[in-house]
Amino acid sequence: MELICEFNNELVNIDDEQVLINTYCEKYFAIDQLYRQYITDLNEIEDLLENIYEWIEKFYIGYLDDLNSLFSQKVFEKEKWELKEMFFQGDFFKKLDLKDNPKTGIIVVDGLRYELGKDIVKRISNDFNIDIKPMYTQIPTDTVVGMAALLSPETYEFNCDSKGITITSDGVSLNNKAQRINYLKTKIDKISEFNITDFNDTTIKQLKKIKNPVILFSGDPDKLGEAGGIDFLQLISHRLSSIIKVVKKLSLCLVIPKKSHGAMMAQKL
Repeated sequence: MELICEFNNELVNIDDEQVLINTYCEKYFAIDQLYRQYITDLNEIEDLLENIYEWIEKFYIGYLDDLNSLFSQKVFEKEKWELKEMFFQGDFFKKLDLKDNPKTGIIVVDGLRYELGKDIVKRISNDFNIDIKPMYTQIPTDTVVGMAALLSPETYEFNCDSKGITITSDGVSLNNKAQRINYLKTKIDKISEFNITDFNDTTIKQLKKIKNPVILFSGDPDKLGEAGGIDFLQLISHRLSSIIKVVKKLSLCLVIPKKSHGAMMAQKL
């Protein structure tokens, strides 16, 4: 509550979207962390105060409305969707140097909010040198669009009908995981694909034989974020431990400990 009050007092003096992003990344991400932790623990504790959940929810939604309203206002004033000081989701593979760093691990997690990334950093910072940066997403922020944008296609086309959004690149569909993997393999000579469970079940000896980039998926990237709301927050919180386990295992198999060449791709909901 104190952080939200501090945020409300500071918000009136923020008149730039980049300052707003920097301020959030420096300290106000903790508001989302605390809310997620409360929601995750809600089923395991007994609230002694009547209607405390409704009160916290109302307070939190008010904070989100103020934050998103200011950000949206500043973005709508721009001539195009671009944040010059931030990494763009659609440039991810374009700027990832896999030729000089072939032993690279990439983890794809649908709905990995910035505060979740900070939580992961906190849990593994004693073992690795970590550089965490937010990225801004391709519009519209639909999972199908975001996951396709991460492939950095040179051209892409959107269509929308009663069934939802479809996306193609030079006539090649990028609408589901299998299609995106096939597209990725046309751009990268060799890449090994795993889901997190299978990767954790594979021995270190087997994984060390892999000499090319590895891409891992946490759950189904086309469906995980569909949980939404409380269900999503509880689901992804419980999956953090498996994601952290994968990061540590990747360091043993693909990179030199204390010098991580890893990347985590996130679709912001």
